[in-house]
Formats: sequence, C-alpha cells, structure tokens
Amino acid sequence: MTRYFSTIMRNLLFALTASAFLPNAVLAQNGKPEQSLSVGYTDYAVDGYWGTDSKAHLSAAIRLENPEGKGQRIIALRCAIGACEEVSDCKLFIKKDLEKDENLYEQEFAPEYGWNYVYLDFPFNVDGMEELYIGYELTSAEDAIGYGHAGGDEEGNDCLRVNYDAWTNLSRQGLGDAAHCLSAIFEGGDYAAHEQNAAGLEDALLPKRVKAGETFFLEGTLDNLGVCTLHSFDVVCQINGGEETRHPQEAALLHRECAPFTFPIEVLQGRNTVRIRLEAANGMPGNASFDQTYTVDAYAKAFPHTLLVEYFTSQNCANCPAGKAVLDQAMRGHEGQIAVVNHHAGFSNDLFTIQESLALAEQWNVKSAPILTLDRSVSRVNGADLFVFHPAFITSSMIRERLADRALANVEISNTFYTGDNHLEVRAKVEKDEAFPSSARLHIFLCENGYAASQTGEGAYWEDYEHNHFPRAVLTALEGDALAYGNGGVAEAVCTYAVPAEYPVIGKEETTIAHPERMEIVAFVAEFDEAAGNYTVYNAAVQALNPVEGTSVCRPDEEDAALFTVRGGEGWLRIDGNFDKAEIYDTAGIRAGTLCEPGRAVRLAPGIYAVRITHPGGTSVKKAVVHGH
Repeated sequence: MTRYFSTIMRNLLFALTASAFLPNAVLAQNGKPEQSLSVGYTDYAVDGYWGTDSKAHLSAAIRLENPEGKGQRIIALRCAIGACEEVSDCKLFIKKDLEKDENLYEQEFAPEYGWNYVYLDFPFNVDGMEELYIGYELTSAEDAIGYGHAGGDEEGNDCLRVNYDAWTNLSRQGLGDAAHCLSAIFEGGDYAAHEQNAAGLEDALLPKRVKAGETFFLEGTLDNLGVCTLHSFDVVCQINGGEETRHPQEAALLHRECAPFTFPIEVLQGRNTVRIRLEAANGMPGNASFDQTYTVDAYAKAFPHTLLVEYFTSQNCANCPAGKAVLDQAMRGHEGQIAVVNHHAGFSNDLFTIQESLALAEQWNVKSAPILTLDRSVSRVNGADLFVFHPAFITSSMIRERLADRALANVEISNTFYTGDNHLEVRAKVEKDEAFPSSARLHIFLCENGYAASQTGEGAYWEDYEHNHFPRAVLTALEGDALAYGNGGVAEAVCTYAVPAEYPVIGKEETTIAHPERMEIVAFVAEFDEAAGNYTVYNAAVQALNPVEGTSVCRPDEEDAALFTVRGGEGWLRIDGNFDKAEIYDTAGIRAGTLCEPGRAVRLAPGIYAVRITHPGGTSVKKAVVHGH
C-alpha cells in the first residue's frame, strides 16, 4: 500500500512540477524513446464501430495485468474512434478501479476518425501497481467505439459503459468475440525477448488499372512491428521482372505506431507486374514483413473513377437508418468520388417510390431493405460474390479498392434548368479508351435531396427525417441509351425534361412537391444485359441543377399545354404533336412499342408506361396509364 501511494504521489508531483513551468499545463512529447511496447489490442484491423442510436456518453477500457512487468511508464494510448465529426468531450484516462470515479490520470484530446495515437502530456509511472485500467470516454450520437477480433493472447479488452451506468462488455452488446481497439504504449522495460526491428505495410493497395505513363501510388499504412523505434527502411521495387531498385525511406514510429504511406510508381502501356517489398528496418536486412506482387494494366486513356452506390430503402424500413449510417461511415473521406441513388423499393412502396426503382428491384431480386449494390457489379462479401448485399458488410476498404482503379470511360455532364417553365436540358459527353465496350449505354437519373418526411427506425419514429438522393425520374430508357462514338472515341447526347410541380405517389391519391433547387443529375455509362445478368457501371458523374432565369427555346406555346400530348385509353396509347420517334417501356424497362408518326395508336396491355420521346428540341420522358377494357 505504501509503495502504491508513493507511486501516485510521484505521478502527481511530476504533473504539478511540469505544469508550474508550462502556462497551459501541457507537456509535448519532445522525443521518442528508442524502445517501447504496445500492450492490449495490437492488431491493425478495425472491424467496426459501436454506439447507440441516440446521443450518449460512452466509455471503453481494458485491464492491464502486472503493468510494471511491461515497462516503467505509459507514454501513449492507441485507440480507434469512429464518426469523429459527431464526437465531443473526448478524454483518455487511467484508473486503478473502474467502479470508482477517481482517475489516476486523465487528458482531453481531439479525436481523428480511425486510429488515434495519443501521447500523454505527462508519462505515467506504474511502479508498484499490480493492475491498471486504461481507457477513453466521449459523447456521440453515432457509432464511435472501435472494435476488432484479436487472438487469445490479448489482455482484458471489453469493458464498456453507457451514460455512467454500470460497466458491461461488448459481448452483451452482440459482439461476442470482439475486443476494443485499444492499447497502452510502455517504455523503460526489458524488451530483449521481443522482435527488435521490423516494419509492415497494412491494408496495402495498388491499382489494377491505370493510365499509361502517369504516376500512380502504392498506398497503405506503415506499421512498426518491432519494439525499437522505426527510423528507416527500404522499399524495393521490381517492374516486369527487371532490375530491382532500392528506395530508402525515413520514419519515426514507436512500437505499433502507424502512419499513412504512399510510394510512386510508373509503368508502360499494357500488362505489367509490379513487385514491392520492404527491407532493412533500421538498417537490419530481412526484418520486414511485406512482399507483394501485383498485376497492373495500363491504358492510353484511363480516367478517375466515380463510384455509383445504389441503396434500396423505404420510409417503413426500421433498419434502413442504421444501415445508412454504416454506409455513410464507409464512404467517409471519399466525398466527390461517389454518386448515390436511394431507391425506395424492395421493402414497401412509400412517398418516393418510382416505377423504375421497382423494376430494378425486381430484376435484381431485391425483396428486403436495406440492401445495396456497388457499380451494379458483384462484391466479395464474407467469401461470397454478391450483386446486392446488406450494408452491415460494407467497409471503407471495399470503397477504396474500387476507387483506386481508373475507368476506361469518362462521363461529363452539364445542364441548364430554365426557371420560367421548369424545362431541364442535360448534355452528356462520354470519352472512352479503345478497350472500353461500345455496348455500354448512357443512363441519366434525376434525383432530389433534403426532403423532410416520416421515417421508421429501430425503436424510433421521425416526422421530419431527411431523405436524400431519391430518384424522381429516369431521363433515358431504363436500359440506357445507345451511344455513337466519333473520332477520338467521343459520344455526345442531349436529354430534355419538364420538371413537374408535383409527383404522384404510387397507389395513393396524393402527391409530393418537387424541389428543383435541391435536385441533382446522376449520369453513368453501364451495361444492361438482363439475360447475362450484366449491369456493370463503368463510371458516373453527379451535378446539381443549374438554374437560369427565363424560359427554354423548347417551351410550350401559349395555346398548347405541351409540345406533344400522350393519351392512354382502354388498351391503347397515342401521341399527338411534333416528334420524331416515341419509345414505350413497361415498368420492367422492357420496350413495349414504338411510334414514329403523330396521331397513330399502339395496342398495349393495361398498366403504367414510360414514354421516351425524341423531338426537335431533344428528348423528353413522360408517363402514361393504359386502362383495361
């Protein structure tokens, strides 16, 4: 007891003495020790983040047994924190007893999303202590407590508290074998039995598709696997089996301290093999654990990739808000590189359901929500290739891997929205590499954001939940419009559309108000081969509506309500007006008929149809209902 009391007094005295010389009682870590030891969760992987559905004060801690056997003092804490924009009151602490409020040490810090390596303002001496608890606390309305799944040699990693209630653990929160992503960094111990000098590269990624002659990057996280502070290492690069080149690198990392790492590479056009390995950690050959060979295809034309994420949801889906939070977390940091379309289909119809979303849900066998698909192509999920999957399985690595590869086609869009008559003109330009398939078609969706309406959630109900990225109309055929490429591999297209004041609600005699000022265009080039199940999206683009005062040159004249009129009767549909061709599609996106002359009628089965009309002013899409006899 006397030894324990003297240790506490020594820590307190050190803090008081240091604060007497520092105006804000802050002592920076001026130098790094030559050896240190990470104790607790020592893996790199963060498998997820835990939190509550409402704002709460969360605490996470782990127990350290025999701390004085691990070093003389704790100099830093390492932890993973999610949703840092919504985190406040973040503080790390060291305690003797979790059930008591007294902290032996505490320190506020500003968190970053992901791994945080927080140096203590004052190193904490552990002499005479048989066990300690280290941890952190914060306030958040989102998932913020990082967890992973480590091996069995980790120390007690699962102490958890919500709003100052009794301490519990992650197992009781449904995370049976999870461990807090949390560890203490010791120094001053005898670390002779540990790996001394070693470096690793975690989550390493090299693009599979690049532009020939353009520098691209190996990206990853450098991790010091040795107890000696990592000062230097070598990157050895070999391209196409040629001569190896050695590139010395500098670092300053404690044991299990991580830092982002990039390495520039350039290859010739065609298929290439790129071997990268790490060597010579702190000048000691062989003490590095990374050696990977990649295949990289380089093309004359390759463009930055915008990923299309399509999320199936419903106002009545209790799990959809939670699924959206996981998806948002995975997309964090990639703003401007992702186009999102939220289809209100697959679970139940609501205020924002459109026929085209229902048709896609049927084609892709979407029978529940939340469900999502990335670029309308398969994703590797839990060892299986899935076209659509639950957002619980989405990870930032999946997003990052797709965005790393260049696209073989580029989509550029511009638009003019005439506020006088709500006439929208969308101009699209697609440029492609020779290897890009000409079968890919142009798709244009008009989506709306910021619509406050009801939403069901897990144990909650919101009257004014904000709905975003939901499609209002598909301006092309559902299977896309064919593109004709000219010299240089460039194709151009124009679509026009009159934005109505209101949109009908499927199955109800009510409407929702349209808000053009909150609308955006999502355009992409993709396959649409239902027989082969190939719907691959190659690249996408997003642009908000560009309002212009006045009316369009294609505006209706004073006597007519429109340039043309679509009339549906009992088993027939007719179009009057000045147009070149009209293509009629059912709710499954299948062409049901074509009209090339005004005034003629086509026989159709009862149902709702989309009519795509090509006219002198461009292309317009209208809806029509054919009644039964």
